[in-house]
Amino acid sequence: MEKEKNIVYVALSRFLSFAIGIVRGILVPGYLGPRLYGVIGLLKLVKVILGFSSLGMDQGYMRLKVECQQNRAANKISQKALEDNVFTFLIIAGVSGTAATIFLPLFVPIGQPDLHDIIFYCFFITAFHHFFQLTGLFFVKTIHQKKNIRFVSAMNILQPLLALVLILATLFRWNIYGVVTADFISIAVVQMLYFVKSGVRPHFKIHLHEFPAIFKYSFPFFLTAVSFYLFRFADRTVIATFLTLREMGLYSFAVGIADSARMLGLSINEVNLPYVLEKISKEENLFSLAGVINSYSSKLMFVVTSIALVSIFLAPFIRFILPQYGEAIFIVKLLFINIVIKDVPFFHAIFLGTPRVNKQHWINGAMFTAGVFNLLLSILFIKMGYGLKGVVVATVMSHLGMAVFYILGAEKYFLEKKDWFFYAKAFFSLFILGGFCLVQRIYPAISLTNIILNTAFFILFAIVFVWFFRTEARDIAVSIKTILAKK
Repeated sequence: MEKEKNIVYVALSRFLSFAIGIVRGILVPGYLGPRLYGVIGLLKLVKVILGFSSLGMDQGYMRLKVECQQNRAANKISQKALEDNVFTFLIIAGVSGTAATIFLPLFVPIGQPDLHDIIFYCFFITAFHHFFQLTGLFFVKTIHQKKNIRFVSAMNILQPLLALVLILATLFRWNIYGVVTADFISIAVVQMLYFVKSGVRPHFKIHLHEFPAIFKYSFPFFLTAVSFYLFRFADRTVIATFLTLREMGLYSFAVGIADSARMLGLSINEVNLPYVLEKISKEENLFSLAGVINSYSSKLMFVVTSIALVSIFLAPFIRFILPQYGEAIFIVKLLFINIVIKDVPFFHAIFLGTPRVNKQHWINGAMFTAGVFNLLLSILFIKMGYGLKGVVVATVMSHLGMAVFYILGAEKYFLEKKDWFFYAKAFFSLFILGGFCLVQRIYPAISLTNIILNTAFFILFAIVFVWFFRTEARDIAVSIKTILAKK
């Protein structure tokens, strides 16, 4: 029951984070407006690019540490050398990235003179935000590997809550300056708490004899990050290049709402990750993992589809709360559907990237291909006049192709024969969500009558969906009931 309790802890923390995110997601975009909020979207791109400087060492660290503890890598890499090497590398990368970010605006022309001072300040703060974020990865991964989920849950609440409090205290006086400063302070505080709690005190030292083996295993995860950038952020790159800051603001708003809706799915993945890695590491016959992976994935599919269905039902109300973001409703709905596409193959991707299977290069190649496809298709749709909506459609199509590859690629190593019912459930999830979106196009929630009709159709779709996933729904209900009974 430890794992189920951990899921509850993280889920509750994510739910509170979601509530905080909704307040922030309405307050900040509403006050700044699409243009200034576009600057926030631009900063998110900068942070993603800076994240590449870890060269995959944080991802390699977590997986190799599990292998060291299972004595599978003990003859090659000691745990002490692993900790020292990864920590030292992240410190060096963090300092280098911080220095580069501070001076970057001096060499990049800023096309809008009235935003000159704002962008310089934002880059300066982002530089130090990057240092704490990157170097703190070592301690974050250590806490995750130790399965100290209660602490992780507390930090999941503290960071957005602290940021929101600081934003409320500064936004109306300092505008966008208050927002970026609040984010920096919150990440710095939380990363220092991770440092204290981890109990690990590595030395600033490179063990030259063992560093090549660590780097060799970790580097493919850097290629994954680059591929992931193309795959996940090609949309925002195209928007930043071909469209306006206002459209970047609309899209950043939509992505923020969709990411908030992913909280529970991310919680499940966050808790299950160390358990899955440990199970794969211990299991001698990988084909015996078929039931576990498909069961995890089916339950995850049920949860994230349920959340997406509710989110699509609520999406039209954006027009009443933030009229200036009404154009983003269609985009938000597509991104809600994309939640399911992104989350369902999570365990398949983890399986492929483990040292036992060691097919991270498959993921890298396929992700890079999907990213290029997303990039080219987005540009094509913009040239055809579809604008922001075309970018989102291209993004969903590329994610769907990537999800299919993850599932089929991983099944080759743990599945002796195809599980057609699993495929049927995945198709049905997307069918339900797409069908409800079509109904909302016919009956937009702009009057009492239409709201009633949308509610009726939502209940109908929800009943049909839960009936189709009755096994997963029952198993989840039993787990929840057991947890509550033990309390």
